[in-house]
Amino acid sequence: MIVAGRMPLCVRLQIFLISRSARKGHLREVDNRRLHFVLCGFPWETPVNSFYQILLNTYNYTLAKVQVEEYKNLSDSSLDVGKTIFELSMANQGFNKNISAQNIIIDGNKGFVVTGMNPKNLRLWQAYYWLDSTDCECGPVSVGKTEIGIISLYPLNVTRNLINSLHVENIKQPAKPKTLTFGPPKMS
Repeated sequence: MIVAGRMPLCVRLQIFLISRSARKGHLREVDNRRLHFVLCGFPWETPVNSFYQILLNTYNYTLAKVQVEEYKNLSDSSLDVGKTIFELSMANQGFNKNISAQNIIIDGNKGFVVTGMNPKNLRLWQAYYWLDSTDCECGPVSVGKTEIGIISLYPLNVTRNLINSLHVENIKQPAKPKTLTFGPPKMS
């Protein structure tokens, strides 16, 4: 679970235990046990947004990143625009073999996953969705303030588990309690 707000961000994820198999650099599922862990961090602030970034790294070469961005104002959250940007970004990063995109549901929200391979046959997965996307009366677009991105170099089974176990909640800071003043009782 990811809790977004102006507090530390804590992520609770489940990932299948993995290990190296006999083939060099190949990761596989060991058994049905899962790793459960919590990571926390504070947001990076810009004039436009705040963002949280959590990195997962194993074997010093395989990693995944979960990033939550909270915009101060409504932003275009149309998935078709995001999908096109991700496909172009993947090609520009050298993952231009077998690029494909698929619409999926992530954490109960409409999203997508884009995948591609580089010349060394390393596969990159990028998933994306908006936590609070709503249709806009301003035209055929959606708007939102909280976007979530997942980038993974893990194999499909581990990446799928990461995406399926991800949960993000946007909580509000509790209101400050009223100040109570205590004094001696009034004598009449």
